Amino acid sequence: MPKLDMTVDELVATLGRSQLPTVIVEGEIDIQIYRWMEESVSNPKVDIQSAGGRNNLLLVYERRDEYAHLPVAFVADRVYLPPMFRQLYLFIKVQ
Repeated sequence: MPKLDMTVDELVATLGRSQLPTVIVEGEIDIQIYRWMEESVSNPKVDIQSAGGRNNLLLVYERRDEYAHLPVAFVADRVYLPPMFRQLYLFIKVQ
């Protein structure tokens, strides 16, 4: 059975009710890595959530005033572009 990510609204509502410091990561691979790190630490007191992608992570970040009581860290990977695509990316970004 595939795992379903929370919607942006659901994640924001969850954060609004939470009392635990939270780390929000982009996606499924990221959360697997951070869960492994969480299990390696004895007595972790932090929640780790997946945003279901970079766009959702940014949308949750933009709504941070809705859970301002809660310490939250946002983790996004750096986008890697092979050298041959960097110039094209910069051109498109400027347009």
